[in-house]
Amino acid sequence: VAICEQVEDPALAQGIVKRDVIRVITSGTYLDDHSSDPRYLLCLGIPIRATHAQGLVGMAFIDPTTGTIQANQYENPNRVIEIMAKLPIYECIYAEGTEDKIKEIFKHPLLKVKNIVFSGHDDWCFNPEIAHKALTQHFAIPNLRGFGIEGLPLAVASSGALLEYLKQMNKQPLRHIDRITLYADSQY
Repeated sequence: VAICEQVEDPALAQGIVKRDVIRVITSGTYLDDHSSDPRYLLCLGIPIRATHAQGLVGMAFIDPTTGTIQANQYENPNRVIEIMAKLPIYECIYAEGTEDKIKEIFKHPLLKVKNIVFSGHDDWCFNPEIAHKALTQHFAIPNLRGFGIEGLPLAVASSGALLEYLKQMNKQPLRHIDRITLYADSQY
């Protein structure tokens, strides 16, 4: 759903008042005022080309009502499937170049029963260097060591792509997103 508003004063406008999209609401960015249940927006990062990181899967997720991105990377895609099966995920963001790999992951019986919306996103957002720069700029910090994901390139890529997606959907600064935590599912 795209929300549009007038972006100029009708008294000053000549002709039709200019309007613009001010926010896009997706399944994962919808905020339900009548429920306190979390609605996670998930981002999966899988290497697009054959690299030394082949087989690794990065994941980052957020409940848009909170200010914390949770992220990690795993060597075993089955571990990611187990984690996703436990979470109330409403939308999954992925690099458009990895669509076939993402569809293969979601064929698993634990995930088939979930009603998850898939949203392909620009491949460049999943570049670990670009994502690292975007995250350090957003949080105004020199590195990501304090968040525990500095040495996890696919966790960084997923977190950066998730942040970029939210910026594009909200069309405004995301000041409420104030930290990233290393997700350790043993804590939950």
